Amino acid sequence: MKFMLIIILSMSSTGNDPKTIELKIPQENKEECLKSAKSFDFTNKGEESTIDFKRIIDIVNRFEYDGYYGIEYEGLNMSEEKGILKTKKLLERHL
Repeated sequence: MKFMLIIILSMSSTGNDPKTIELKIPQENKEECLKSAKSFDFTNKGEESTIDFKRIIDIVNRFEYDGYYGIEYEGLNMSEEKGILKTKKLLERHL
C-alpha cells in the first residue's frame, strides 16, 4: 500500500527544540500525491530561516517520492516571484 506523507514541524516560541511529526496516510495512487514547498524568509546563505528544508527533504526521500512539488512563498521581504525562485533553488539544492 502506498502512503501520502504529511510532515508537521512545530517550533517552540523560542525557536529551540523543534518537533517533527510524520503522518502516513494511505494513498491509492502515488501520482495523486503532491508535495508543497513553502517558504517565508531566507538567510544570507539562501536557506529558509524558519523551516529546515534539508530535514524535510530527507524525510520525503525516505519514501522515494519522485513527483511534483508545488512552490509557494508567503514572506514579506521580497516579491512573490523572487521568493518562489529562491524557494525553487533551495528545493533543488536539497533534492
